[in-house]
Amino acid sequence: MFEVIAEGESTWPDGAGKITGAVAQPGGALVAITSEFEQFFWAGRYTHEGQQLRFRASLFHRGDRRYVATFDGARFPINDVSFHPSDTVVALATGSYDGGYSYEGELLLWNWVTGAIRRPLTEEREVARCRFIDSQSLAVVLRPWNDMPPSGESWPAESGFILHDLRDVDELGLQRGLHDDPRLAGVEPRAPESLGFEYTDASAVLRSSLGIAVPGTGRRVWDLCWRDETTIVGVHDGCHVECWDVSARSTLRIVGAGHGVQLLKVNGQILVHVLETDRKDRVFSTLQRLEGNALQPVRTFDGVYSFSADAAGRILARDTQVNPVESSREMVDDGTGYLVFRESRHRADLILDSEGRTTMQADLGMYDLFNGGVRVNGQDALYFLRGRSSSSHEQQQLFKTSADGAVVAVMPWGRPSGQGTACPLRDGSFVRGYCLREPDRKGESFVERRSPESAEPLWRVPVQNAPFAMEYAPLVHAVICSSLDGVLRALDADTGELLEQFSVTLEGRPTIVSALACSGDHLAAGTVDGRVIAYRLKRSVSQPSP
Repeated sequence: MFEVIAEGESTWPDGAGKITGAVAQPGGALVAITSEFEQFFWAGRYTHEGQQLRFRASLFHRGDRRYVATFDGARFPINDVSFHPSDTVVALATGSYDGGYSYEGELLLWNWVTGAIRRPLTEEREVARCRFIDSQSLAVVLRPWNDMPPSGESWPAESGFILHDLRDVDELGLQRGLHDDPRLAGVEPRAPESLGFEYTDASAVLRSSLGIAVPGTGRRVWDLCWRDETTIVGVHDGCHVECWDVSARSTLRIVGAGHGVQLLKVNGQILVHVLETDRKDRVFSTLQRLEGNALQPVRTFDGVYSFSADAAGRILARDTQVNPVESSREMVDDGTGYLVFRESRHRADLILDSEGRTTMQADLGMYDLFNGGVRVNGQDALYFLRGRSSSSHEQQQLFKTSADGAVVAVMPWGRPSGQGTACPLRDGSFVRGYCLREPDRKGESFVERRSPESAEPLWRVPVQNAPFAMEYAPLVHAVICSSLDGVLRALDADTGELLEQFSVTLEGRPTIVSALACSGDHLAAGTVDGRVIAYRLKRSVSQPSP
């Protein structure tokens, strides 16, 4: 089903994500780089579940930058790395504050040759620093279990210890999750500065060991489209817009303040939605038109908007802000005889013409986790989600606005879920992916096909993780889905039958496809690290034909 045509050219250190640290092997030839793949979030597109690629440790040779090994098993940010003096092992200090109570984390020992992992501590508390003293001893700095010590006591911000037994908890027959590790019981904590830790400047390590001036940044691809049969256009964290040819070779990159998050094809032209931040940290949206090799400004919007466009060139601009653009206050009786301020809020959802001029302003309903999850382009009307009322997501329905501005209910959308994705089929039905939010079924994910003619789904199939990107490929009559666990799959549009699925890798390392765009039998897939993979789609003889 998926035949790789080309994988985007590698500009080192592609595949590392957002670099958070770097440590050179003392007297050795390796450099360890720690990095983070940020979660996908902006007000118009976000998810809270399913992203399995978060924190990475990568090893490279100093001289030729040759990739050696990658570890993606850390559950928390990697704070520090230490190379074993003689073995092919590195210690990883991981952890972070959960934002409300606990300092979570763990100590990991990773053998980059065998892939084996050891967890020497029973305690799941943040490990801030680690350093091998010799082949059998490791100095660590631990943060307290939480930020609320017993009444009348105080906990130091950090405590230093030396571990002389580095065997795995399971090997010792100990229980994970113990509040006090037996090997630390009765050991007097040391001042962290007494353990010989040195400050590591990641920028200096990268510059001296690998020839990089500054640490790299993440480049999540947010959206893709085809400019023509030979040119792929994308937006990611590192630019306003970037173009690639069918061999996945970058041919144009335009950068500036902020970064692109959406693409619209309007009357044969491409509009780029860029998020920018002003000096007061206020975020706002701009629309720019891609003309030749440059972007021309179309319109700036006060606040963050999410855009979609129909086949006639009309643009729907959904106001994503919690606090609407316009508000007024009046003094009213609260029912008990007291006067209080009441705010009258007015949403600023807009319908624009192809030049970005407002043709209608209306309140199309609350925009939130549940009502913001569908973006439909290139169809007969402008589509959006709304609950039974403009202030609810219950009894959710798909609506559309016709050319005269009338709002029409299209069909029930099923139970509310976390933000998902959807794509239209050529018969007017829709395929959508979603993740249930109910406490008793939280985390269950599905892909289903819904039609205006049927109250129940035409088909529904369970999946491990809800799709984050989805595209209908008419030539092979298949729905292509990618999810944040790194899986790319194809489903038969008529039946939901799984045609193929696999975990996507680039140069042997796992990655995530975060955006899809189809043109004929060509599929462009944008990844979490700013690269594009070009596929040719072809149904095998054993697969049913469209």
